[in-house]
Amino acid sequence: ISREHLDLENWGLSSEVYRGLLAGGVQYDCHLDFRHVSEESDVAAWRNLAAELHGYDGVVFIGRQLSGLQQLLTHCLPVFQVVSLQKKTEGAIPVDYDREEALRILLRKAAAEGCRTADCITFLDEGFPERNCFYRHRAEQMLQFCAECGLRPVRRTSLIITSETLPKLPEILLSVQADFLFCNHTYLTRDVFELCRSHQLPVLLGAISSGFTFQGLHPGLVYMRVPMFEIGQGIARCVRRLANGELKDEACKELQDFQAELVFPGESSRTLAWQTGGVFVS
Repeated sequence: ISREHLDLENWGLSSEVYRGLLAGGVQYDCHLDFRHVSEESDVAAWRNLAAELHGYDGVVFIGRQLSGLQQLLTHCLPVFQVVSLQKKTEGAIPVDYDREEALRILLRKAAAEGCRTADCITFLDEGFPERNCFYRHRAEQMLQFCAECGLRPVRRTSLIITSETLPKLPEILLSVQADFLFCNHTYLTRDVFELCRSHQLPVLLGAISSGFTFQGLHPGLVYMRVPMFEIGQGIARCVRRLANGELKDEACKELQDFQAELVFPGESSRTLAWQTGGVFVS
């Protein structure tokens, strides 16, 4: 796994999609081919691949990778685009879990634990402007959803951390006055967790795709499992229905119904597809 090409958390999420596709292939009698296509391949190679795929019932991409090839293939067969935080490929079938409801689940859990106020801290990396747009939007949503979930935001906009201000993170955390703090970046959460624990700060932490999957799961925490395995299964089911002659809108309507869920201490991961995502720490 190379961080230069795919960070650990996204590798884990993608692997769960592939595992779901394999399980769905068995369940719905779908033949699966996994192919590697170089980012350096040219349009001629893409056209040759499109010809090879003639007769297939669908093709699956994770995110915006090979966007030109995705666009080309939309003209000849169904293209499923899984969980793209950036611009969707025109003509592709988007597949994602309900991200807004996942935020609400975290906020309702915080309120149920006795929290009354909430704050948000966001890390922005100048090298990833599109990803920053996603984090800014999620921070806005989180603060907007607070009221309906029983929490009062202590500020109108998120606290912002950059690479320049990251050394001041301990000082910033000591100034947080909220009962619940949402960590709005995968690889910020562990730093915040360790600092809050070392300073014994009385704050409940929450995150989605927190990075704990590959940095050490703590058995006493509550995790949020995002349904990537089910997404893979759902795509296989949709492809089978398309192959059986169903119209796309009918065959694929269930691809928008995937929900995240909380995994509590003591629950066995053997009955769950993957433990990844949010973390609550008192």
